[in-house]
Amino acid sequence: TLGNQFSRQTLLMGHDGTMDLGNTLTVWADPNSTRFKDQIKNGIIDPNVPMYAYNPAADELDAVTSATSKYFADKGLLWTYVNGRRVDSTNLHLKEWLNAIRNGTPVSCGIDQGFEEAMSSHMGGISWKAGRRVQWDHATESIVALPGEDLDEVLLRTNVGAYDKVIG
Repeated sequence: TLGNQFSRQTLLMGHDGTMDLGNTLTVWADPNSTRFKDQIKNGIIDPNVPMYAYNPAADELDAVTSATSKYFADKGLLWTYVNGRRVDSTNLHLKEWLNAIRNGTPVSCGIDQGFEEAMSSHMGGISWKAGRRVQWDHATESIVALPGEDLDEVLLRTNVGAYDKVIG
């Protein structure tokens, strides 16, 4: 018989690409495609990587326009697309950082923005663990502690409320 526990994929194979139909939809460019010849030659399209992937069970679309969080979680990768070319965003970050070092070019998120993001995160953690609103002192660029309060100790708490346990 043709039936068992394994699903059979439905492949629609054409001159320029292949569609894999089933519970998902995936489209690949054919390596010998005339329609995508220039993009394949220039490395913009990789025939071994789907041009389009749709999973109706996923919350988002996984297509050439953007990588999804599901794709990232499943593969452990973070991809983006620049001028239609799929690139690892880690490489973009590294390239930007090296260009800043070598050529003095500005980075998209510098030390000031990084400091603001880190302090916002710390303030959120302290607020949650201390069970209170926290304040920022602009003059000293520091989080305001209550009298006798050690904010480092607050951040090291593993539990909140009656179960204040300090790591260490």
